[in-house]
Amino acid sequence: MIETKVLGSSGLRVPSITLGTWKIRDSNTLEESMGIIEYAISQNITAIDTSPVYCEGRLDALIGSLKGRHPEILISTKIPGIKKPENQSPLNESYPREYLERKTEEILKSLNLDSVDMLQLHNWSTSWDDHHVFELLDNLRMLKDKGYSKTVGISLPNWMNSDDVRIRAPYVDFVQLPISLLQQWAIDVAQRLNTQNVGVLARAPLEHGALTQYGAKNQTEPAQIEDLCKQLGIQRVDLPFYALNFVTGIKPVTSVILGMNSRRTIDSTLAALEKKISFETYTRIRQVYYQ
Repeated sequence: MIETKVLGSSGLRVPSITLGTWKIRDSNTLEESMGIIEYAISQNITAIDTSPVYCEGRLDALIGSLKGRHPEILISTKIPGIKKPENQSPLNESYPREYLERKTEEILKSLNLDSVDMLQLHNWSTSWDDHHVFELLDNLRMLKDKGYSKTVGISLPNWMNSDDVRIRAPYVDFVQLPISLLQQWAIDVAQRLNTQNVGVLARAPLEHGALTQYGAKNQTEPAQIEDLCKQLGIQRVDLPFYALNFVTGIKPVTSVILGMNSRRTIDSTLAALEKKISFETYTRIRQVYYQ
C-alpha cells in the first residue's frame, strides 16, 4: 500500500513513491515506455516526474495525455536553465527574467495541459547572489499565482555543502534532493527544510545504481560501497533493500523519485518497500550513518 503525504504546507497530497522518467527510454520504445507508466499507475504510483530534457521531450505529450484517462495522477516537471550554471556564472545566464514564464508556457504546451501539480527549477547554484535569487524565486512564485502549477520548488544538484544551501521557505513549496546512504549533506538539508514546512522530494536513493548488487560505473568507489556494507553488517545483495527503506523512512521526505524502467523493476521495488525494515534496524543504520 502506497501512502500519501502532504507536500510541505501546500496542502497537496503526494504518494510516497514517484515514477521518474529520466531513464525510461534507455531500453524501451515510446510505446513500451507508456505501457510501463500505465502499469505504474495501476500499482498506485500516481505521481510522475518528467522534464522537457528527458527523452528530448518526446515523452511529454504522451504523459500529458494520461491526465484525461487518469485524472488522479500528479505531474511534476522542471524548467531547465538556458545553460547549466558553472563555477561563478551569474544567474541571468541560466534564468534571465523574461525566460521563466515563456519556457513554462512551452512546457505546458508540449504536455498539452493548462497546468501541472509540481513545477521546479531544474538548475541551481550556491554562487548566485541573494538579490537575484530573491527575484528569481519571486518570479517562480508568480507562476504558481498565475495557475501554471499547484506548487513550485527547486531541484538541487548532486553534491553540495549543506551550509551553502539557503532556502527561502515563503517562496518554495518543496525542494528536490539527492538523498541516499551516501549523501549526508542532503539529509541535513531535508531536516532543516522540515522545520520550515517545506516539502522534500528525494531522488537517486540507490545512487544511480551504485547501491545495487550490480553497481554502476563511474559513480561511486567500490571500496566505499564495501565499507558501507561492512559498517551496516549486511551483504551487498541486500543493500538496495536497506537503502530504499532508509530513504523512505526519513520523516521529512514526502516522496521518493524512483527511475523504474520495466514492470519487473516496479514489482521488485514495491515488494522491497512492502517488507520494510524494523525500527531497531533503522535505528542501527542511523547510528552507523551519523557516527
